Amino acid sequence: MWWVLGSPGITTIGENVSVGGQLTVSGNVGIGTSSPGQKIHIYGSSGSQRVKIESAGTTSSDQASLQLVAGDKSWISWVSGDSDQLRFFSSTLNGNVMTLTSSGNVGIGTTGPAYKLDIAGALRLQPSSAPTGANGVIYYDSTANKFKCYEGGVWKDCISAGGIGGSGTTNYLAKWTGSTTLGNSLIYDNGTNVGIGTTSPGAKLHVASGLIETGARSVKQGLSFVDSCGTTRVTSVHNGIWAPDYSTGCGDEWFIGVQDRDGGEASTLVIGMWNDWNDHIALMPSGNVGIGTTSPAYKLDVSGDLRVTGQAYLGIQRVSYYCGYSYGCRVTCPSGTRVLGGGCYGSYTSYYYAPVRNYPDSDTSWYCYNGSYANYWTAYAICARIQP
Repeated sequence: MWWVLGSPGITTIGENVSVGGQLTVSGNVGIGTSSPGQKIHIYGSSGSQRVKIESAGTTSSDQASLQLVAGDKSWISWVSGDSDQLRFFSSTLNGNVMTLTSSGNVGIGTTGPAYKLDIAGALRLQPSSAPTGANGVIYYDSTANKFKCYEGGVWKDCISAGGIGGSGTTNYLAKWTGSTTLGNSLIYDNGTNVGIGTTSPGAKLHVASGLIETGARSVKQGLSFVDSCGTTRVTSVHNGIWAPDYSTGCGDEWFIGVQDRDGGEASTLVIGMWNDWNDHIALMPSGNVGIGTTSPAYKLDVSGDLRVTGQAYLGIQRVSYYCGYSYGCRVTCPSGTRVLGGGCYGSYTSYYYAPVRNYPDSDTSWYCYNGSYANYWTAYAICARIQP
């Protein structure tokens, strides 16, 4: 070992030095140089120059680290014996803020990055002018105030060009108005009901000012209405609507559908309910029903023959009229009704006073007459609401 004392404040050591305690140097220390410019200055004229900090342990508490301190702020870069990662620790955050793995991944806010750059938190790109273009580069354009992507050798808008753009209105379902643009559809969903053509749907599905079409022309469906008990109720159905009623019983359903009768154009509109004896189909009294006519004038207006195999209650009523002492008497049915039959009777019972004529003299009246003898006549008619 040799020591050389040069200019004031400079000591040169020519061999290895082993220090068992503390070594205090008030000036700069040079390794490989006699004119150190910093507290520690390592110099080599060629080859690799490095500082090695080594811990031989293999546990998480065995660490090789380098600590940088300025005032009360401290940063530590460190490696532990049980993990092949370089981590950076902040005393201000009291945690690791960045991690580099041996696979080449970088984590910010996470110690287990799964990608080349894995950020646990938000990423901000500061607005700037266009950098040198290369495929895959992205930046935020400070002039256009939008993200720019370099694709295929040119700068493009990351969102509207090559991405998805457009705008919409709250509660409207979106639809494609162009190849890369979204806008409003006709479907409005308020969270409870869905409306088509309306923004105030009053039911689960509310179609305003339009028609609903089911099925397809020239396509034979051959469907069947099968109730919840598994019983087939109607077959050869082309299209229709089926739904359960409010009860919880098995087989309580209603349906409206078009049934194919012969495999051709002959079809039947089938309306029905089933299961219970007290299930009914009712047409409410606020309007008229037409069969064979589109302008029914009565509650039931049939253009054609009517066949009834059971009892028919046609609103028949008996109407009478007292004519007093006379040779004849006529009774007229109420408006809108026609006469089905009738008769007359008088207070005198002698056959001389019996009516000689007893018949309907119009579609709406009944007449009886005795030209020889007067009587106290009362005429009656059986009237009913029947179209001619």
